[in-house]
Amino acid sequence: MSSDSRTMNIHEKAMEVNMTLFDMNIPKSGYNKHKDFYYHELEDMIEPVSQLCYKQRVAIEFPYSDDVGILRLVDLDNPKEYLVYRITFPELIVEQGNPNNKLIQTLGANVTYLQRYLLKLAFPALSDKDSVDADDNNASSARKKNTKKESKKEPVNVDIPQLYEDALKELRTVKGLNDSEITVSAIRKHIFKNGTFNQTERDEIARYVKTTWRLSK
Repeated sequence: MSSDSRTMNIHEKAMEVNMTLFDMNIPKSGYNKHKDFYYHELEDMIEPVSQLCYKQRVAIEFPYSDDVGILRLVDLDNPKEYLVYRITFPELIVEQGNPNNKLIQTLGANVTYLQRYLLKLAFPALSDKDSVDADDNNASSARKKNTKKESKKEPVNVDIPQLYEDALKELRTVKGLNDSEITVSAIRKHIFKNGTFNQTERDEIARYVKTTWRLSK
């Protein structure tokens, strides 16, 4: 704790928490057997971070959002002061035919994943030195899998431009969103939840929406 008698601001409080975390040597319960290293799971981090933030009178909040994972650190001595960290929410893709509980499980896994990385953004002391290498390795594996899938593309039997226009129209007229509030993710989600598509169609829809919407801005 700072020896200064004045009340610390939210930046100083967050820094105090981070510096304390450096000295705690928090155990890592996660293990990557392919890269042979241990890493912090969410449950490893949330308790010590919550305890330290409580001592500093900082509230930890994870506000709900469809498109973005959010972490907010609120100064309880001055609630108008807060820090916000954001990570884009990954698109939920669940294989056709899976029950609703599979979708919920996928959503829960993504929420846990985002909360874990949001805490790492807010408190660098929690960073795993091998996490970047692991992510690069996972991305490389995903690219190889996607390359193999390219040779087995299914035909596209939907009018993608029309799906795009219909989604925009409903987002604007029914949901009352203006163009500054509409996101690429919102358009894709609207299309996917209102139709059944094979994987090739999903990929083409995602690509078309991303390209067309950004060119229109």
